[in-house]
Parts: sequence; C-alpha cells; structure tokens
Amino acid sequence: MKQESLFQNVETPLVKQRDNIPPVRRQRAHPESRAAFNSIRGHLPQLDASLVRFMRENFNIGWTCDEIEVALLLSHQTASSALKRLKDSKIVIETDRTRATRSGRRARVVVLAEEGK
Repeated sequence: MKQESLFQNVETPLVKQRDNIPPVRRQRAHPESRAAFNSIRGHLPQLDASLVRFMRENFNIGWTCDEIEVALLLSHQTASSALKRLKDSKIVIETDRTRATRSGRRARVVVLAEEGK
C-alpha cells in the first residue's frame, strides 16, 4: 500500500502569494497587558534613566541585554523593553560586537550613542 503525503495536492495560499503577503497587523493588547503596562507607565522614565546611568558608569565594555538583566536584577521583559525604548530614542545603539549570554547564545552589545560604535 502506497502512503501519500498529507500535503500532496494541497494548495497552500501563503506559498502561492509569497510576493503579495500583506503586512502584519499589530494585535490589540489584551486588557491584562494594558493593565500591566499602565501600572508601570509612571516608572518608565526612572527605569530608562537608571539604565543610562548604569551604562555611563560602566561604559568601557558595552552591555548585552542579558548582562543588564543580571547586573540590575531585571526581568528579560523589563530590560529588553527599556533597551528598545532607548534604541528607538537613539540614546543607545547596537554595535557589531556580540557576546555569549547565560544560555550560550550570541547577543549584540549595546553602548550609549555618545560613545559611538
């Protein structure tokens, strides 16, 4: 008995429309996500300032997000969102350098924009 593939003769629209894939729409945040964000919104400027102050005081090596998490005792979500805000504001820039994270993966090193690449 010949076993056929489950996907044999099945047309997949994404493959046929590969060049015409519409842009991804941003999903609306769940009420719990909005509530969580609103609960910390007032603390974001202080968090960003503490990250900048920390990086200024330790500017000689640059930092990965993972290293910032460990040094400042932050969760990944908190550290990465703060770095994203600082990158979007052009306060922090990514370098071409990478370093190993705690999991062994490579991560980009970020520095303050005033320090250059």
